Amino acid sequence: MADVDSQVIEIMEDRSIRRYVEAILGAADRVDDVLQNVAERLLTNPPDADNPKGLVVSAVRNAAIDERRAADRRSQRESDYAFAHDRTETVEDHVDFELIIEVLDRALRELPLLTQALFYAHYVSGRPQHELAIEYGLHLSTIEKRLAKARAHCRRRLTQQRS
Repeated sequence: MADVDSQVIEIMEDRSIRRYVEAILGAADRVDDVLQNVAERLLTNPPDADNPKGLVVSAVRNAAIDERRAADRRSQRESDYAFAHDRTETVEDHVDFELIIEVLDRALRELPLLTQALFYAHYVSGRPQHELAIEYGLHLSTIEKRLAKARAHCRRRLTQQRS
């Protein structure tokens, strides 16, 4: 057991692992967090593998990809809704905002009920996608795809309204 722990720690401290995670993330600011989370998980539940390095590298890669996707989703969400927060409050802006809300509401009602429920749960209630996947018995990728399609649909409706 102690031998596996020392192998995990040694692998995690390897500079090439740090560079690998940084390459996946595209930045160095979250590398330590990703490595620490993986190390804690692996040291709490030590791997039972003949190739601990392969298991650690795989776990690190998956965690880095998950972190990158989460960062991309946060960025997309922020840019999708930034227009609503960056506006000055005039009567015209208020009317425009009300129209935008109306268009978004209609656009969301055009979607399947499951997609509507996922959209509201994630974007309005702030529930994590992995929680929704468990609750609805769906794969995480299914949740991601439905939310992406819903965002694209809403964007199209907003673009049509502005035209």
